[in-house]
Amino acid sequence: MHSRGIDFSTLTLRTALGSAVVLEETAREFYLRLTRGMNEWGELAAAEFFLGMARHEEAHRVELLERHRLAFGDAPLLTHPSLVALELQGVHSDEHAESLTVREALKLALHNETRARNFFLSALDHLADPDVRALFGALYEEEIEHVAFVRAQLEKLSPDLLAEDERG
Repeated sequence: MHSRGIDFSTLTLRTALGSAVVLEETAREFYLRLTRGMNEWGELAAAEFFLGMARHEEAHRVELLERHRLAFGDAPLLTHPSLVALELQGVHSDEHAESLTVREALKLALHNETRARNFFLSALDHLADPDVRALFGALYEEEIEHVAFVRAQLEKLSPDLLAEDERG
């Protein structure tokens, strides 16, 4: 079965776990770049939020690594190249994180988390392997939480930050 360029029939628990680890690493790095950018602007509350998100991604990465170890011992991680490439290409660039406003950074984070949530939800329709379905279901639930965390932060912004402000 194909969806978004991925043949899900070739996705095994091992490649799904390996790919999920890579995606968690990428998400952690994304949030660490946003943390650095917010620190540069003196936006300490935003930096702390993004650092917390990076820590959450890291904790989930460690959980996935442990699940891999329990299932496959010391075997190296394998990834599904199409899954990783598709998801990474869709992540909006954060190369200029140091120049983003708090609002822009949160909107970028919301976009990326929403995209990930939607991917895992749509993938569930194409998965036959019950272990991979369970993993993707859990990843989908994680992304629901991430979307809620970022939305809550956006709602906390004061009205002056909600405007499309420019750094002067």
